[in-house]
Amino acid sequence: MNELLSRTLKTIELERPKFHESFQLVAELLQLYGELNLAERLYADCAPSVAWPVIADLFSILIWTTNDNGHALTRTTERWLIECNDERKVNVAINLDSYPFMEQVEMARYLSVAAKNFPSSTDRCNELLAERKKLNA
Repeated sequence: MNELLSRTLKTIELERPKFHESFQLVAELLQLYGELNLAERLYADCAPSVAWPVIADLFSILIWTTNDNGHALTRTTERWLIECNDERKVNVAINLDSYPFMEQVEMARYLSVAAKNFPSSTDRCNELLAERKKLNA
């Protein structure tokens, strides 16, 4: 893991849930990495010891920092939900500062699979579904 990524993740972990210095570090990280295939490259560079909530916070900050307002990053994390073969990736995807999938029906379909495949994600999946249902009521 490169030094800037390591420092950024440590700062995010220390500042949770109110980020200050993290935003500047994430901006520097974005300059270093660029936006192309960002989620996959950052995830791959995160050591297995980095807790998924820290990665989710990094990605949530990136959603507000990238030129496309996180569009490419959220499409990648939605693909992780569709594939539903990595519990850590699923937990990152369901803990961003945005709802996965544009359509509520699609979101329900994939979150149901995630909850079934990874019982540790069930509460968060149900929470997202309930929040989205309220929003669309």
